[in-house]
Amino acid sequence: MDLPVCWSCHQRFKWRELVLMVEGKTKCSNCMETQYSTTHSKWRMGVLFLPLPFLAIILKLFSFPFLV
Repeated sequence: MDLPVCWSCHQRFKWRELVLMVEGKTKCSNCMETQYSTTHSKWRMGVLFLPLPFLAIILKLFSFPFLV
């Protein structure tokens, strides 16, 4: 998956800048223009983090010995 680019200067964002996006917006480190996330990108990030709570519940239910 390609990283998004700035709409103004076309510089690629770093993962750190995208993960720390607050309220759906971030500033480009090159031109300092505010960039907004789209509805589609918000949906994709939600899908990535959705399985984490379920994984924790399943591991807790089966009480694997390496989880104390």
